[in-house]
Amino acid sequence: MHSGITFEEHQDYLLSSVRLALLFTWDWLGKHPDEEFDFVIRKRVEICRKTKFNPDHLDKVADDSVYPEWMVIVSRMKGFYEAARKKNDFKDFEERCMNTLTPLIIERIERDLVYIHERVDLERYQCGSLRFNLNTDEKNPQRIGFHIANACYPASIFEDKKYLPACFLILMKQCEARFGVTEIGTCTWLNSYSRWLKLFPSEWINNMEAPLEDIKNNYGFWGQFITSKKTFNHKLSEEYRKAKVLPFLPRYSWCKIETMRAHLEKN
Repeated sequence: MHSGITFEEHQDYLLSSVRLALLFTWDWLGKHPDEEFDFVIRKRVEICRKTKFNPDHLDKVADDSVYPEWMVIVSRMKGFYEAARKKNDFKDFEERCMNTLTPLIIERIERDLVYIHERVDLERYQCGSLRFNLNTDEKNPQRIGFHIANACYPASIFEDKKYLPACFLILMKQCEARFGVTEIGTCTWLNSYSRWLKLFPSEWINNMEAPLEDIKNNYGFWGQFITSKKTFNHKLSEEYRKAKVLPFLPRYSWCKIETMRAHLEKN
């Protein structure tokens, strides 16, 4: 074992994630029959990045089209889907896909455990569990976007109530000095999560945009299924299986740095 999680725990995370992706694919195509299977399996869910074909750690979204063997597998899964859809048999589709994918998933587990141990996914995070973009917002140059990870692993970023406010104060100070910006903003599933929203002033809530329903294959949508321990969130997965909608849809919001700083310092 190379990290705080076991081989078996990480295997469960990867395989459970892919099973959820296959269920989502089945549900989505049932609701959107005009969409191509290839597009959904490659652009709306995270399967390729959880196989041996992804040369990087799990946080990287790579161009899967550069791997001919993977594209052959996509074509094979499409055949499984079309045959199973005629019978309305999701289990047949799931099991045939998993029989094909499981060896390709298991092959990357040891590599992932090393990445997790070495905290490779946090290399670009300048402010604890937060990182800012290296360019300002194209439409709003006074604003900088930021992203969220969990540098507290295996603890939650919410465990220490002083932790995230400290990360934000560092991020805002660095962004003001480096870019001269006056606003921060992000699009994340956390903007639908009450514990996250408690960190922000009313301005953030008031600027909140509508939930994004155009599902994409990134952690803005799928990160909610990762626990603080980097294991699979089976509880949220069950919520999806019952409701057939993601429990937390991403939303975009922003606020002024001065407002956020005053709010954090007051609280």
